[in-house]
Formats: sequence, C-alpha cells, structure tokens
Amino acid sequence: MTSGLEASPALRARLGYRKFAGSSHVVLLLDSGYHLQRECGRALRRLGHQVVRVPVGGEFSPLLQKVLQCLVRHRPDFVLSINHLGFDEGGYLGSLLANLQVPLAVWYVDSPGLILQTSRTTGTPWASAFLWERSLRSQLERRGYPHTEYLPLGTDPEVFFPRRAPQQGSLTFIGSSNEEKLGQCLAELKPANYPLVVRLAREILGDRDVLVDPLKLPSGFPPMGDEAAFCLMRTAMYLATIRYRKDLLSRLVGKGMTIYGDEGWQDQLREATLRERTRYGVQTAEIYSWSEVSINATSAQMPRAVNQRVFDVPAAGGFLLSDTQPDLEELFEIGKEAVTYSCGEELVELVDYYRRHPSQREAIAQAGRARVLKEHTYVHRLNTLLEVMRVRYQ
Repeated sequence: MTSGLEASPALRARLGYRKFAGSSHVVLLLDSGYHLQRECGRALRRLGHQVVRVPVGGEFSPLLQKVLQCLVRHRPDFVLSINHLGFDEGGYLGSLLANLQVPLAVWYVDSPGLILQTSRTTGTPWASAFLWERSLRSQLERRGYPHTEYLPLGTDPEVFFPRRAPQQGSLTFIGSSNEEKLGQCLAELKPANYPLVVRLAREILGDRDVLVDPLKLPSGFPPMGDEAAFCLMRTAMYLATIRYRKDLLSRLVGKGMTIYGDEGWQDQLREATLRERTRYGVQTAEIYSWSEVSINATSAQMPRAVNQRVFDVPAAGGFLLSDTQPDLEELFEIGKEAVTYSCGEELVELVDYYRRHPSQREAIAQAGRARVLKEHTYVHRLNTLLEVMRVRYQ
C-alpha cells in the first residue's frame, strides 16, 4: 500500500471470507447525513439486504477504527459511499480496503473532478465507481479506476407520491441560486483571472462538453497548472449555471412563478416571488405534487445526465417541463411521458400551452409516474449496483 496503512496478516485472514456468498448481502454504508445515503439504505433494505450504517465526519482516526470494527463484526460484502464521502484526502481508507480485499462501490452523483481534486485517492481493482454522468469517465480513468459504470439517479416513491391536486396557475422552480458557491470560488481566484471566468462560462454555455475534463481548458486559454485550471473551470461552471437558469426563469417571472431557494435569487431575479429553500424530501414532494407546472433547468456540470427533478416530480404526481438532455430521451418517451424545451422561447410557449390543456398535462404526468415506478426508483438503481458488484467480486 502506497499510503502507508498496512493491514496485519491476521486481519487480512480474518476478512478473507467469501464475498457475495448468499442471496442476502451485508452492506457497510458510510453515512455523512447526505440525503441520498438515506435513499440508498432504504432501497437496500427493501431488497432484503442488511445495511450497517457507519456515521462519518470529524477526525479520521476514530472513523478508521469504527470501519475496522464493523468489518470484523459484520463481515460486509462491500462498502458503499456516495460521492466518496467518508474517505480521507490522503487515500488511506481506500487503500486499506484494497489491501484487505474488501470491495468498495462509490456512486458519484456530482462531478468526480470537483470531489477528488484535493485528494490523493487513486483507483484499485477492489473499487468500482458508478457515475450519474457517463461523459465524466475520463476523470476517473485518470485516477486509475479500472471499473466504471453508468448509473443514473432515481427517486424514492415512498417519499415522492401524489398528495393533492395541483393548484390552478401554480408554477414553481426549486433549486439553488449558486451565488454562495460562486462567491467561494471567486475568493480562491486571482482577480486577474476574473475575465477568463466570464469567457470560459460563455464557452460552457455554448458547449457543456467543455466540462468533461476539469483540468483541460479550451484552446486559446493561457497555460496554467492543474490547480489553477481546476479552480477556473469550477468557478466558470457555477457562473454558467447561474446565467443559464437566470435567463430561463426570468422569462416566467410575469407568469406567477414561485422560486423556492436561497436568498441569492433576490439578486438575480428581484421581481420573482421567492420562498425559503425547501428541505429535500417530504416538503419538496408536497410542492411538486400541488404545482400545476414544475420547471427543470439542469446544472452546467451535466453534459448528458438528468437530475433528480426528472424522477421526483412525476413520482409525486406532478407535471415537469425539463430542458433537453440526451439521457432523458433514453429514460422516458418524450411527448408521452415527459416534455422538454430547447430554449427560453419554447419554455414560455409550453408553459402557456399546458396551462390551457390540463387533460394533456395530467395524462403525461400519469404516464411519467408509471415509467418511474416501473424503472427509475432507487430500488432499481441499487439492484443494478448490487448485480454489478456481485458479478465482479463474487
């Protein structure tokens, strides 16, 4: 192990049991409180597996001891992390699991480049990465990950289900303004690079594939080190998302749209009706359920993928207007189970149209919900993840 953490021969022998031997498995879930960890835990239990939750956060040494104790006591078939949460920047825990030959599954639901930039973590044959955005595989390949799989997001139908009929005229968007994140990124940049951020954001808005490699700036940009390039790319990504969403949502301000989000929206859209940000889960599901039309505007970090709104809104019985994303066409039948727009003008037209045609809106919402329940829940996603891990490490 290059990280300096070695497992004793006795410990390796004790953990040398056969993985995935039975039909029911034990999963060690690293839990930092991130909402998707709850969904994954519930899905695994519904599939009949045992979930051993390991709270993470704080000092690394106590966490390492807790993980080792759980490995010995519960003999898990694999360890599961969302977004690599629970792992140290030095890569010690990951290399220790590899040394012990304990399989690890990491489901990235945000850009791996954003997560791993300051980490010395590298891939091992005992680590499998699952990506909600397939075009970002190169980020993990550069880290030496031999196993990567595409695994889109999903929803939990026990949280997102129809609650009440839509309120006439209700038009909503739930999401972050990204102002705080942009401010944090700008604070790390040299002021001389601010014009480059604006220029790069324009390029991202023209082609999101620019973000596939967070260290490779487009041609014409001055050469700079990896850290500076990454910081520039991350800052431009947030700025591009802000400008993209502001342009779209500003067209709906006069149509009674309500935004549920942070105070940054007050600076971006002063005339919009703003409500405090919602806590993901029941509160979000209620808003999706009673909204006549919910709007989706995908973050710039996703060249192809879809976010959770695409699954959560129809699961809650709501009607969603989403921007066009390549993966959406693979997951739903466009026009029957989902409706997409390609520009701001089309978004406005579709809002007006579906407000005037409630029966069509309801039919699409019902068809979308049926598709989600059939194929796009977290039970489906975790079953896929389990099957990949079982075949690979049994």
